[in-house]
Amino acid sequence: MLIRRLVPAMLIGVVFGMAFLKYVPGDALRLLLVAYIVLHLLRSHTKFDPLKTIIERGGAWLSGLLGGVMQGTLGGGGPAFVLYLKDKAENSGEFRANVVAILFLSNIPRVIGSFAAELITKDLIVMGLIACPGFLVALYIGQKLHDKVPQKLFFRIADGILVCTAISLIGKIAL
Repeated sequence: MLIRRLVPAMLIGVVFGMAFLKYVPGDALRLLLVAYIVLHLLRSHTKFDPLKTIIERGGAWLSGLLGGVMQGTLGGGGPAFVLYLKDKAENSGEFRANVVAILFLSNIPRVIGSFAAELITKDLIVMGLIACPGFLVALYIGQKLHDKVPQKLFFRIADGILVCTAISLIGKIAL
């Protein structure tokens, strides 16, 4: 699995992200993630490739560390993981499996750290339990649609989600 390359840096990133949660402004991290997404999309869809050297030399480490830090601080490391996995996965099935696995694994240290820091409240647990059925339905629908969506369209949708993520983060920064 591709996530073997991401996990060590992701774990380091989550620990640092949780440690710096109180000290680094969320907007600074959001801006960093937006810049990373935009540069990656430019790299993927144009001849402009400012990330080529960085990704070639430290792709898994950079994505794992950035994703881990974002997961530890904002709870949103997914885009950094997706950027790496989208380039490395040979097909949409491999991509999906790796994304689900890395998101699951990146949440384990975050949940442990959040409990230790008393950031997880009873209300948050209840909200998570309420959201769980919707999450399971989404996983089921994704599994059923997996073989029906052409791979090229699947990756275009992934890029669209990254664009929406960047726009959403910019909106959060602006507010």
